[in-house]
Amino acid sequence: MLFVEVVAVGPFRRHLIEHYAYPAERYTETREGVATVTTLFGIAEGTSSGAKVAEALGISNVWDFNEHKINPAQIEFSLLEQTLKSLEGWPDYNSDLSALRAFAAEGYDLYLLPNG
Repeated sequence: MLFVEVVAVGPFRRHLIEHYAYPAERYTETREGVATVTTLFGIAEGTSSGAKVAEALGISNVWDFNEHKINPAQIEFSLLEQTLKSLEGWPDYNSDLSALRAFAAEGYDLYLLPNG
């Protein structure tokens, strides 16, 4: 079974604090610009769902490691949202979708991380 996550790497920005992995109080001492790593989604609904999410992220083959760096310009956000809404974890995925949009707009490096 395929499990899919997105890893976002970029400079810490206080205005993005709601999208990071930990509660805001954990970032009190964090300096602007320091590198941050956040994981999004954690799609565990199965191989078919993971492949559909990857496709919406612009990745045609989840096991082609040459494709794992996501190009934000190739993300089909409407398809991604439609796919996520069909999954059991949708309420949680909604906040991750907002985070993905924010990180893509800020120029974060985004990577697909499949497991399975």
